[in-house]
Amino acid sequence: MNLLGYSVFVTSLYLCYCKDYYQVLGVSRSATTSEIKAAYKQLAKKWHPDKNSSPEATEFFLEATEAYEILSDTASRWKYENDQTQSDQRSAMFNRNVFYYSHPSGSISLSQYKDQILPQSYDTPYVMYFYHDFCLSCMQVSRVWEQLKKEIAGAKVGMATVNIGTAISLARFVGVTYAPAIIVISDGHLNYFSGSFTASRIKEFVKSVLLSVTMLTDAASFDLFTAEVINRNRPRLILCSFYSSPPLHLLVIAKRYQRFMDVGYVDLSSPSLCSLLQISANVRAALFVYKEHNNSPVIKIKSTTITAATVWNVAVSERFLILPRLTSQKHFSILCSLEKRLCVLSYNMTYGFIVGIVVCC
Repeated sequence: MNLLGYSVFVTSLYLCYCKDYYQVLGVSRSATTSEIKAAYKQLAKKWHPDKNSSPEATEFFLEATEAYEILSDTASRWKYENDQTQSDQRSAMFNRNVFYYSHPSGSISLSQYKDQILPQSYDTPYVMYFYHDFCLSCMQVSRVWEQLKKEIAGAKVGMATVNIGTAISLARFVGVTYAPAIIVISDGHLNYFSGSFTASRIKEFVKSVLLSVTMLTDAASFDLFTAEVINRNRPRLILCSFYSSPPLHLLVIAKRYQRFMDVGYVDLSSPSLCSLLQISANVRAALFVYKEHNNSPVIKIKSTTITAATVWNVAVSERFLILPRLTSQKHFSILCSLEKRLCVLSYNMTYGFIVGIVVCC
């Protein structure tokens, strides 16, 4: 077979096997038959040519129907999964120089996943991109991945790539049988992305996993949030801006310091909250930190913009109260490091807790 014929053969083979029917229907790989049926009904209502006159409606409807017919039937679904596995095995037979696209460099191993990423996911969310050298769909998603890395660089989200052709044991361990695939890991839990692969959609999916910020929508919720400083034994960090949802870096901060600090967000589109916080017309963002004296913030920044780096620096330096209760060994170890600080302890007989007075040496 000549080079051109060989290339066409390989291309045709992988166009077939890289088609992701789960992605077409927007369901996870573990979806039940009823979930697959419900997803297809939604797509059929949206793209049926009788109800949608757009040029691409027929193509999308036929693609969804094809996916449903394969995945709704037990035997067809099993064959499809088996074909996916066999295609991965066959891929190793082909010369990479003939059929290869530029993908992210580096691929983590199963041991790195178990020893580093999984434990760290309790403090830092991780986004993992699974690709294959011979997958045509991965060529486009790899470009999306590079764009995503730029967009979330300041959020300090962990990012890792996995070549399922070489890291077969890791792919099987997390339940990925084909590429492309995106998984977000938080608190040791795996969250599988579904839908079209765009940087904005993946970013929103990461944000949806990190639901750790309190939305302050009016004066009552704001006052209640700041009033709980003493009872919760932790400072309150509040970011304000003219966006309807909190930025990704704020969600990551809330997760990273969830044992020490509570984080809130204010959408400054609300006139009542702007009045409460004394936000003038030229201010586009504000940052407050409340501690024991909750009627007055210890940190107050108002500006046209507040960078992610600024929010991170404030969170790191202000994540403890001035006079905190030591409620855990980790709390004690961080606050009372003998190398950096002198820690004085006293016992409150009335309430039965230790009060830590931290003085910098």
